[in-house]
Amino acid sequence: ELGSVAGAMISGNLQGEESLWSQSPWDGGKLADSTSFTPQITARIGLNDGSSTNAGGLVGYAENCSLKYLCAQATVLGKRAGGLVGQATLSTISHCVNRSSVVTGSDYKTAELVGGLIAEALDCDANNLINYIDLPSADTTGGVIGRFKHTPDDPNKREVAYCANKGAVKGNRLIGGIVGYAESNGRKEILHCGNYGTITGENQSGSESDHSGIGGIAGAVDANTTLKGCANHGDLSNKGGYHGIGGIAGILGEDATGSATSNCDNNAYVLECCNYGTLKAEHEETRMGGLVGFMEEGCYHDYDRTKIMDCYNAGTVNSGKKELMSDPGGIVGLVDYYAKCQNTVNWGKVYEGNAGMGTHGGTTFNHESMYALKDSGKDWKCEMLSADEMKKQDSFEGFDFKYIWKLESGDKHPTLRDCTFQFVK
Repeated sequence: ELGSVAGAMISGNLQGEESLWSQSPWDGGKLADSTSFTPQITARIGLNDGSSTNAGGLVGYAENCSLKYLCAQATVLGKRAGGLVGQATLSTISHCVNRSSVVTGSDYKTAELVGGLIAEALDCDANNLINYIDLPSADTTGGVIGRFKHTPDDPNKREVAYCANKGAVKGNRLIGGIVGYAESNGRKEILHCGNYGTITGENQSGSESDHSGIGGIAGAVDANTTLKGCANHGDLSNKGGYHGIGGIAGILGEDATGSATSNCDNNAYVLECCNYGTLKAEHEETRMGGLVGFMEEGCYHDYDRTKIMDCYNAGTVNSGKKELMSDPGGIVGLVDYYAKCQNTVNWGKVYEGNAGMGTHGGTTFNHESMYALKDSGKDWKCEMLSADEMKKQDSFEGFDFKYIWKLESGDKHPTLRDCTFQFVK
């Protein structure tokens, strides 16, 4: 473990000046420039060949710790490398900024984890974190956290909240603007996060059968994960085959034990999220959706266990106009058994695909109140509305315009009331 302040820190508290975060960096509708934050540390961390196991700009390994009001500007080299922390366990990291360069070595396939601030967060909470630096390829790469893992042994719900990424993110297998992979089935949430960096899947030899995903917010999320109030503004692309590519999540949920599963713990949600990024397929072997690429199975007697609800897509899907292995969708690329889409709107152009759902992996799935702008894509499982109809609340059956949706005089379409980075530039 290597870090400029500590290689390993156990039951410690590392805190900078509160003035680092004197006001919210996204107040006023624009994310603050990186020069607004003065780094407390400038250093070079890790072995020159990039082989360090846990390397962090400040701390290599942190357990049962609190890190707050910190800004690093280091060069970090490692197979598991984070701008601030290599690996954090049972810790809280908040109000921190990364201006560090993270270097993984010449062969990205040998690099395990890269995170703009944390390579791996195990049973941790993270909030109010910003990454400004472009990140190199690794097997799993996240703009803020490479791997966000919550084990069932930890009884607490864990969350990543109010985080933003402005750096370009590249990766091999699981790549996300905020989190590369939200792993394991402990209860976890990714809340009110925003991505502005381009996201690129670089594995040219990849296959859609691999567990591989590219997401504006998360590359892939396992069961018991909720993504809520998140917005993606970054463009996404793939150079090889990927299981799913989505403006919010590449893969949502886990593949359960067959199509007739009764495992109702296998739940995952995307709620009150939006996408403005352009999705471009440079390889035809993938499932692609404006919000979610591949939506895994839910519970056969409770469709509300795995769902996309109260979300919209404004981004172009399949901008390269490729004929993909299955139709892309304005909301979801592929929806599997017993999953549900409800109260969604698409006005982004979908090429060679459908305005709502792209396709389905099972014969039993649920869809309610899915709407799209006329001619934005084909109308399978989706009600098409004219430009004038999109301006009227009465056009959207089942939508909650008091607490969730907003559509007022002069608006061209509905937007969300509580999605922090929805209009932040």
